[in-house]
Amino acid sequence: MVQNNNKKQKFVCVLIFFILALFLRIAFFHVTGINKKIDYFNQENLNQARRSLIDGGGLIRDELDYQEIAVSIANGDGFSRSGGKPTAFRAPGFPTFLAIIFIVFGYSIYVGVLANIMISALTVIPLFYLASKLFSIRIASIACLIYSFYPLSIFWSNGIYTEPLFVFLLITSFWLFVINVSEKIKGFYQILFFIFLSFASLIKPNIL
Repeated sequence: MVQNNNKKQKFVCVLIFFILALFLRIAFFHVTGINKKIDYFNQENLNQARRSLIDGGGLIRDELDYQEIAVSIANGDGFSRSGGKPTAFRAPGFPTFLAIIFIVFGYSIYVGVLANIMISALTVIPLFYLASKLFSIRIASIACLIYSFYPLSIFWSNGIYTEPLFVFLLITSFWLFVINVSEKIKGFYQILFFIFLSFASLIKPNIL
């Protein structure tokens, strides 16, 4: 009975922090005027974005690269920038993930940003269970509260950036590692740990 109550308490805590993190990121999405960002799927906008970069404009090079490569993959043109120029400048993980999102939900900057917002909010799940397993529910709650309000986490979730997906995969892999060490059934969690860590390394290879 005590164990069931403990599981229920953890579930309620995770749900509350997920809703909080999601609310804060969506609120930032509306307040900062994300709709003013250039949608790069229009060729004229794409050219304008490149000109702005050349002229020292305020656009983010990373976002432009990830979207161009993702659209190229989604269109079946391979891992290349606009114009069919192959590139190895970016790691393959995030553009491939973004391409899948575009294929399933449509080609739009909003789709990419909302996917990042959702992933960023979902990160509280592995974070909470990792911290509760290592320390306590109280420490896990504090960790999730800090993460939910962490300014950089909110900021990176509101763009086409690698950080939300990378952090989610990395924390999940740590959680799986801890489970693998503490549980009797080691093989299954060990495989999952290597899978998630491998995907994380495809997002940011410098972790290796």
